[in-house]
Order: sequence, then structure tokens, then C-alpha cells
Amino acid sequence: MESAVYGVPLITWPLYAEQKMNAVLLIEDVRIAIRPTVGEDGEVRKEVSKVVRALMEGEEGKAARSWQRK
Repeated sequence: MESAVYGVPLITWPLYAEQKMNAVLLIEDVRIAIRPTVGEDGEVRKEVSKVVRALMEGEEGKAARSWQRK
């Protein structure tokens, strides 16, 4: 909640229960989060690195940080 209020973009990593629904809402509706994908080999390290870079330096991060000003 605090991240959304202050415009801090998020990386979602849902594990169980309602977390998957919350992740979808943050990604598709509110548009302040990105979810890394898991490779076929189970590797996520490179994907998490890519998502962090996108949120910090990319257009997705700019859009996520400025969502409350729209």
C-alpha cells in the first residue's frame, strides 16, 4: 500500500492464496508493477535483474512512478 501511495514501482512474486489476484490487479489495472517470468529451466535470476532495470531506468518504471499524477 505504501509503495502505491508514494509512487514506488513493484515487482510482484505471488506465492499463494489471493496474491495472484493482487498481482494481476497491480500489473493490469493499477499498472504499478511488473512480474518476472520463470524460464523453462526454472531460472529467474536474469529475469528479475531485467525487471529491476526496467523499473529503475525504463519507460515502464517511469509510468509506474507517475501513475497517481494522472
